[in-house]
Parts: sequence; structure tokens; C-alpha cells
Amino acid sequence: MPNFESFELKLRIKRSKQQAEGKLLDYLLHHPTISSTEAVLSACRAYWMPLAMIKAGEENPAVLREVGWSAILDLEKQIQLIKRVLQLEETTSIPASSVPVVPVESVEAIAYPTVTTEQLPTPEDLDDELGVNDFD
Repeated sequence: MPNFESFELKLRIKRSKQQAEGKLLDYLLHHPTISSTEAVLSACRAYWMPLAMIKAGEENPAVLREVGWSAILDLEKQIQLIKRVLQLEETTSIPASSVPVVPVESVEAIAYPTVTTEQLPTPEDLDDELGVNDFD
């Protein structure tokens, strides 16, 4: 039997229930049809999977194309759902001043930011605005 290496990520996030992010977490924890774990993974897959596959060295164009289109379709589906639920009209436009212009040479820096350990905060630095340290 093959020995498959697994990966476990334990994520703890704490926000005030009055904050928008707190309302988001409550929504995910109490969603009637999907577990909070699957909801988070689904969002991460759509938003980050193509970049993760490239960074991991995936070279198969068919796999990359499938992962890319899957992410795009999931994001477009979510865009349509948000428009429908919030009754946003198609003619509504975003002011040009609020749309960031990203030079082509910056795309790799955005997709693969370089972080050194000196830049990472310590757990003590990560107290949220309530003054509660999320790390035990």
C-alpha cells in the first residue's frame, strides 16, 4: 500500500461578531448546505489553485488548463450569484479610479510574493483589535 504524505492545516480565526469578517465566519459556520471547511477550501481552490499548481512545478498543459478553467468558472458563478442576491444591475460600473492597474512585470510578484522569516510577525504581535491573542 502506497504511503501518501498528507498535509494538515489548523487555522484559527477570531473576529468580533459585529465586524464584517465576524459575520462572514458566522455564515460559514452555520451554512445549511456546506461545511465551513469545504466552503473555505472551495474559495481557496477558485482563488489560488492555479497559482499553487504553477508554483508547485506542474508542467502538464492539460492539467493547468483544467485547473485554470475550473477556477475561472467557479469565480464567474460566484460573481453571478452575488449580482443576483444583491440585485446589482449589469449597467453598474466601478469607477475607473477604484480599479488598480497592475503592470505586467508586477504579476509574478503578486502571485509569488517573497516573504522572509524576518518579515513574519510573532504570535505575540498578532493580537486582534479585541486584544485577544489567537495563538495559544
